[in-house]
Amino acid sequence: TNDFTATAAGINSLLAGGATNYAAGLNESQNVLAGSSQPNAIVLFLSDGQNTEPGLAAVPDFSATTVVRAFAIGSPGTVDCTGDLNTVAQKGNANSDCQQVTDPSTLGDAISEAIGASLDGLAINVDGGGYAAIPASDIDISLPTATDFNPKTANWSTTITGLAPGDHTICVEASGTDAGGSGSVEECKTITLLQLQNDGTAVNATNELGEDDEHTINVVVAGDDGGRDVTFDVVSGPNSPDSATVQTAADGTASFTWTSPQDPSGLGTDTVEVSITVDGETQTLTFTKEWVDTTPPTAECLESVNPNGNTPKAPGNGGQAQNQDGFYELSGEDDIWPVDSLQVFVTDDGSGTVFGPFAVGDVIKWTEDDDATPESKPIGGPNSAVTAHLIGNGDGQVTVVDGSGNVSEAASCLVPPAPK
Repeated sequence: TNDFTATAAGINSLLAGGATNYAAGLNESQNVLAGSSQPNAIVLFLSDGQNTEPGLAAVPDFSATTVVRAFAIGSPGTVDCTGDLNTVAQKGNANSDCQQVTDPSTLGDAISEAIGASLDGLAINVDGGGYAAIPASDIDISLPTATDFNPKTANWSTTITGLAPGDHTICVEASGTDAGGSGSVEECKTITLLQLQNDGTAVNATNELGEDDEHTINVVVAGDDGGRDVTFDVVSGPNSPDSATVQTAADGTASFTWTSPQDPSGLGTDTVEVSITVDGETQTLTFTKEWVDTTPPTAECLESVNPNGNTPKAPGNGGQAQNQDGFYELSGEDDIWPVDSLQVFVTDDGSGTVFGPFAVGDVIKWTEDDDATPESKPIGGPNSAVTAHLIGNGDGQVTVVDGSGNVSEAASCLVPPAPK
């Protein structure tokens, strides 16, 4: 852009003191250009009077890439594009010229037109991969655009795809033309691209709660060198709400570990959102952890008391792996479910009849009679220590069912057959 400013009032405020030395000005401009790395140049030479000092003929010509624009500011005859100002223009290349400006208020437009500057295009370079034009739709003004005394600003926003996490060098080149030729300027910046990733493990996982009540989520902020906040938030599930903010290690990793109660309240699916915020933009990963109970309870048939609350002696406690009196306590336990929530069933392995449900701790009397019709009936009165008298055609098989519907292996309640 051209940041030269001029006003009629400013120009009219200049005072002429005589002793106008064209050669001194031209020599100084050549000294300035000698220190420039730009291949093309424009020299603007403004005068409101005739050269009164000798030496103009001795001024060397400018380089072949330099345009000289001379401006005669005033009335023809006082100062014009004949004589010395014409000689000044001839010091430049073939595109050089001299222009009469009789009205100082028009000088600004004349200079802008003489320079002929325009912004022609914007291009982007990523990691030294070569320049590509920024699409016109990504730039807020139409290019090319001519400049005037007010600098032009081209705002742009474009999308770069396929960048891996880490550092990247982004360069933008603005190209333009003016009376001196074409040229460009470049500005480069290094950006760091961060990406929240899991560590390669599954984002959906399942735990057998009775065996493992702890779970860890591991993530990595690729491109990070440590010290960045990572938020872990259990947004739903049996362990919600729960959250933690963890800073990444030097390798960008961060971990979050939580436990679930080993009881029915711990069953279900936790949804965990993991997030980082970079320059106001939030990246989020979602993980799920399902806490399940597929482990069956255990069942036992324990020798127990008669209706009076006494443990029978002989022939109970006898050998032959049998409780000959048939009084048994129904027992069971589970890793997750409390005993008062368990259901106990007794199955006659002779007829297949199922009795129950009973509670853990209930006492039954089992009678084996292959001629009887299987039934359950009271025994011992209202204060009996025995819950029910069960009669079946074979031995009783005790199973326990937990709140998840898991069924235990059967435990046998062995008694001798009824005598014939």
